[in-house]
Amino acid sequence: MSLKGLHKIVFLVILIYLITIVLQLLEPKLPSVSVQYASNFEDLLNRRRIVYLKTEKGEVSYDDLELQVFLPFGYKILLHSIPIPILERIEKMSCHKIFTEWSSTTANSYMMSPTNISENLHNIYTMNGYAKFSEGYSTDDDSPVILTWRKEDIDKYQSEDFEQTLLYGDMQEALYNAIWSYKMDGMEGLVIGSIVPWVEANCLKHGARKIVASGFHRVNVDYPELSFSSQQELASQSISNPQSFDFIIMLSGIASSGLSRDNHEMNGDLMEMLRLQCLLKNEGLIFIAIPVGKDQIIYNSHRIYGPLRFSMLSEGLQLLSVFSREGKIPFNSKIFIANEAEGTISNIRESFGYSE
Repeated sequence: MSLKGLHKIVFLVILIYLITIVLQLLEPKLPSVSVQYASNFEDLLNRRRIVYLKTEKGEVSYDDLELQVFLPFGYKILLHSIPIPILERIEKMSCHKIFTEWSSTTANSYMMSPTNISENLHNIYTMNGYAKFSEGYSTDDDSPVILTWRKEDIDKYQSEDFEQTLLYGDMQEALYNAIWSYKMDGMEGLVIGSIVPWVEANCLKHGARKIVASGFHRVNVDYPELSFSSQQELASQSISNPQSFDFIIMLSGIASSGLSRDNHEMNGDLMEMLRLQCLLKNEGLIFIAIPVGKDQIIYNSHRIYGPLRFSMLSEGLQLLSVFSREGKIPFNSKIFIANEAEGTISNIRESFGYSE
């Protein structure tokens, strides 16, 4: 079993600019991204035009970035598209290998990240210095807790009264806009990272037949169409009998994965996206919430996704839509430069509703 080809994705862009992005998985073929990435797709297939990206080291050409960033991280440029290059992983991984490594990762215990990092680790995090490095060290206790979702909670989150008070943050509004822009009738979905089940409730209200919730915290669920599977359980099951979902919603974790706070891989965000692809049916949808702006690491808090890291994150995926709190927005270079102010862990946690 191998990666299933091209997925499509809906991204929620958060904070620096907070968005939700929608991606879809299709049969293997060249990315059909003529609308999203370029005005003349056939022309791009025949030539490699000179394009520059704004980085921490200034404006750098795609060719130089391929040598200094993408190739060392295992990617090559397929197309010199705009606003980001379309990449391809040089070494393909089977879904079985991806799930096996995932199971090993989730079995490891929680560990606090070091306050000082080595030069080698600094180069990995900053993509050889092309992303900005800032300190925003968090000592938050991220140990797992047990949550309880009752039937009355789900019913409350589906009520019209709750809808009027729900949208208090960038991520909530962006994700709400994205969910209600795509059909979910009769579908089975996976939602990762919920603290309260408002996303699950709205997916069911929007027509989803069944939802599996998963995350770092264990959840006791009392609702017939909703079940819970821990990350370790989901990883172990995926090795021998992987589930396939019509859509996946990733609420949190991508931006901080691999920053040593959770004992994950150094490039945990990129591995997380590969896992999601393996869990998705052909033509399924992925909804991802991430902060975007200039490429940046705020150690040990989170990444801000600029055009470099974003192009790696979306490798193998077709971008369908981008949503902010205002609604659907165009995917162009403006989302990476609209706001280059530094984000903080409190901003991110508050945006995701973790300010309790």
